[in-house]
Amino acid sequence: MNKKNLVLLIAIIFFISTFSGIISAEDVKIPKKALKLEKKGDKATKKKEYDKAMELYKQALEIHQDMETVHYKIASIHAFKKNYKGALEELKTTLKLNAANENAKKALIDTTLKYGSSLLRERKIADANELFIDLSIVEGIKEIDAKLLTELDYRIGFNFFQLRKAEMSNEYLLKFVNAPTAQELFKNFYSTANYLIGLNYSQLEDIENSNKYLTIFADINKENLDNKYLGFAKYILGMNNFNTLKVKIDKIEKAKNRKNLKQSNKKVIDMAKAETGVEANLLFAIEKSPTLENAYVLLGNFYYLKKDIDNSIKYYKLLIEKFPGSADVEIYKVFLKDIEKRKK
Repeated sequence: MNKKNLVLLIAIIFFISTFSGIISAEDVKIPKKALKLEKKGDKATKKKEYDKAMELYKQALEIHQDMETVHYKIASIHAFKKNYKGALEELKTTLKLNAANENAKKALIDTTLKYGSSLLRERKIADANELFIDLSIVEGIKEIDAKLLTELDYRIGFNFFQLRKAEMSNEYLLKFVNAPTAQELFKNFYSTANYLIGLNYSQLEDIENSNKYLTIFADINKENLDNKYLGFAKYILGMNNFNTLKVKIDKIEKAKNRKNLKQSNKKVIDMAKAETGVEANLLFAIEKSPTLENAYVLLGNFYYLKKDIDNSIKYYKLLIEKFPGSADVEIYKVFLKDIEKRKK
């Protein structure tokens, strides 16, 4: 037997001996025959005869279903054999019989994480997340491992992000970033969580909150310009600010008429020139992620709104040059011709 298996076996035997001393037949009125079967199961476990032990424990439960120690011991054998689903079922039964059983809660945490990890490796993200959520709401579980539960909020939120469930993702990620210890104990997770929250809010069209959390992420990484997410974060910030600007400009355009034409056009140009959250973010995004096609589009359009025609032409030419296979390349060419005409 290797060292790991030996440790697990010792743990099983320890729990057997511990629980045998806590609960007596008089306390719960367990039939003597059931107790004898449990003891025979304990002996089989010590001899590493796990299948025999399992059968004896099940026979004990047939006589008396509510034997807390037996359910716990069966869970231990299931976990030892990596039958995590079976182990969880038995641990939940154990806790139904005794909600204060701390050893069962610790085993529940360990088994859930192992089972969840195996499901994630199989890309069964929703199933893993269901396990993690079930664990997070177990009565008294936070008192067992508060740090783990904080980390679990991040993992649940991250999994919901992968499942493209933005609202559910933010429900857990916001719990994580607002935890008092998150920034100190989980520096990398804290940074990424702010990034994901910003992306989720952008998807939910909550531009203000999207900008808030993406800015936090950018500030955290201001000395770490090689962060692989920073370019895209800046792109979303640039896009958010461009879209906000465009909404304001569209209102001006709708109200425009012959009498106020000149004044309206000037107002649009001045508004675009005053916007500071578009150009710098999009230029940074393009520098870090040159394949972000829409960043070039937004930048070209932004310069056009500012009446910076030379830069608008520059970025539309780059679009056509860098993305010749784009489904929109013909549209880019038409718009470029129109811009060049206006320059003349």
